[in-house]
Amino acid sequence: MKEIVEINGVKFEVDLSTAKKVQEFKVGDSVKVLLKEYQSYKSCLGVIIGFDWFEKRPNIRIAYLNVDYSSAQIKTLDYFAGNEDVEISPLGYLGEIEFTQKNIVEMMNREIENKELELKQAQRNKEIFLSTFGKYFSEGLK
Repeated sequence: MKEIVEINGVKFEVDLSTAKKVQEFKVGDSVKVLLKEYQSYKSCLGVIIGFDWFEKRPNIRIAYLNVDYSSAQIKTLDYFAGNEDVEISPLGYLGEIEFTQKNIVEMMNREIENKELELKQAQRNKEIFLSTFGKYFSEGLK
């Protein structure tokens, strides 16, 4: 039995009696991760970091790179049967990657600098509190 399958406007004729979908994954494999975000989907680069062989819900542990207009973060997710908000597929070729390593490292460096500034501001706020408001408390922090 043959069936016409359309993917992104391209039609394929597939013989369903012989068609098989076989995907084998191992730790360290690069994958594309399709995540549901609000009303749409986002594709991210990921790496399989482990498998959890739970009896009722075995899953694949994936670390993925979540890049937006100004930041790049490494996040993790569990991929398991019934999870309708995530799909994975093997990474086809490196030309699929939208950002360069240099871009991503620059975004991460900016984020580190911003967090360091936030930390310095929090430390300054603590110093100001102790020097100006400390007199209102019977015991100061030492």
